[in-house]
Amino acid sequence: IDVQPILHFFLYPLDNLHFFLTCHKWLKGGFCTWELISPLEPSELRQQVFALSARSTPSPQSTQLTLEKVATELSQDLNREVFFYEISTGFYAGLNENKILTG
Repeated sequence: IDVQPILHFFLYPLDNLHFFLTCHKWLKGGFCTWELISPLEPSELRQQVFALSARSTPSPQSTQLTLEKVATELSQDLNREVFFYEISTGFYAGLNENKILTG
């Protein structure tokens, strides 16, 4: 009889438990953090985008122009180049599914 599958059946859950407990320790112990990838806090970024977009008629072209204008303004304010795609991704960076776990 091959005992390897039987041993695997009983020992594999222990590997999962060890992994789970290790992850829990890292998360609770402050070894890991959730990071936002955004040039500003998402709420501030949305406020700037909405304030600028309120001056024009909504359209796909004006959306692109608005993101580019906000990126240009932020590039000057932050003294680094900010790209329009950082604005569009940073817009929703505060949502849990967009946060990145780092350790």
